[in-house]
Amino acid sequence: MQYVGDEVFAVFGAPGPLDDHAARAVSCAREMQVAQAAVNDRWIETALPRFELGIGLSTGEVAGALLGSEEHTEYSIVGDTVNLGQRLQQWARPGEIVMSAATFRGAGKPGDAQVLDPARVKGRAALVAAYRLPALTAAADGAAPISPVGGETLA
Repeated sequence: MQYVGDEVFAVFGAPGPLDDHAARAVSCAREMQVAQAAVNDRWIETALPRFELGIGLSTGEVAGALLGSEEHTEYSIVGDTVNLGQRLQQWARPGEIVMSAATFRGAGKPGDAQVLDPARVKGRAALVAAYRLPALTAAADGAAPISPVGGETLA
């Protein structure tokens, strides 16, 4: 949907609702990680540094609207769900996807997801439950995960 600094902000299920928005977000995030791993493999062959992605996914209600002026208007999304997605992204190490409990449930409880210890995030009093999809290595089978880390507190 838009770029925010060095982040890509994408929305599934807005402005029109989608019953499978969480599954689409997880599928897209996995495809992004696979595509980036392929790019990194090519870059390593030419002595370029790897470019690592950590992805945060959050599911919930948001407020969306067209914002701007006559010269420039864009569709924008705001709300706690957006903020939580950014906080979860901070937990994601290179190649990983960290999702909220709502995303985990909405995506059909992906079987390879690892539960993280509930932790505090800025702007929330209650601990946040989250799940991590492990990173794939450059191995041919692409199935070797990086071990999960839980319990971090986000600033």
